[in-house]
Amino acid sequence: MDFKKIAPIILLIATVLCGFMAVCGRNLLKAGLSTFDITFLRLFISTAVLFIFMLIFSRQDLKIRKKDALYFILFGVFKFLSDYTFFRSVDTISISLTSLLQNTAPYFVMIVSYFLFKEKVSGKTILAMMLGTFGCILMSGSALFRASIDPMGLVFAILSGFFLAMYFIGSRIGNDRGYGVMTYLFYVMFIATLASLPFTDLGRIVGSMADTSVIVNSLALGILITLIPYYIIAWSVKYVGQLKASVITVSEVVFAAICGAMFFNEALDILDVFGVITMVVSIVTISAISVKNKDAQDSDII
Repeated sequence: MDFKKIAPIILLIATVLCGFMAVCGRNLLKAGLSTFDITFLRLFISTAVLFIFMLIFSRQDLKIRKKDALYFILFGVFKFLSDYTFFRSVDTISISLTSLLQNTAPYFVMIVSYFLFKEKVSGKTILAMMLGTFGCILMSGSALFRASIDPMGLVFAILSGFFLAMYFIGSRIGNDRGYGVMTYLFYVMFIATLASLPFTDLGRIVGSMADTSVIVNSLALGILITLIPYYIIAWSVKYVGQLKASVITVSEVVFAAICGAMFFNEALDILDVFGVITMVVSIVTISAISVKNKDAQDSDII
């Protein structure tokens, strides 16, 4: 089978699934669960399903070195914080704006990489960041002007982007340490689940399971909207390339906006649309520059 031909389609499907995350989150909030409860459910279900899969098909990927335990704990906490701040944000601001601000993660990755890995930042990259920041300000400012949101929702959405960036940084470090996608994903989610447990009301979760919609939304959130897309995104990069993968995955912002309009009547005005466009262009530009720089470094080594 030629995976290079079907990988972009599969990746696009995964991105569409990610766009529904806030929808499931809001449905669970309406059912009476807290943001901590939803975060725990997402992480616990994803971890449990992945553990069963690895136990059957990839048991060797469950092995890690003891000296790396602290590394997994650190980035597991970042994963927990990323999920919690996302659901906390979607409870107070629009789905499209939450998704847009969370997708500032590439900016934070670039900034942290500059200090952590000594990666250079070009003038074009800075201009692309400024363009994306302008798009975020357009949407955020428009919403604030309409007095339709809680300003803290913006703060939590941006924090979600930062913590998600740290999760991506951890993935890169894990790869450098010789860990595969499933190993990193499992242990980070396992630690994140443990981190969320003290803040979770298990009695409320168990009681809510009498509602079929809670079960459906929980399973969809943990498996269809988290575990499967996360794995597909990591798997697809080697077939479609980093640049094309980033172009496809950033379209999550668009799908999230569509979901918000379809399920919650969240209308977008002209400033919102322009903000989304500038954000997408910015991230694609940064990804293109990053890939170009990496190719140049590889050719120098050769």
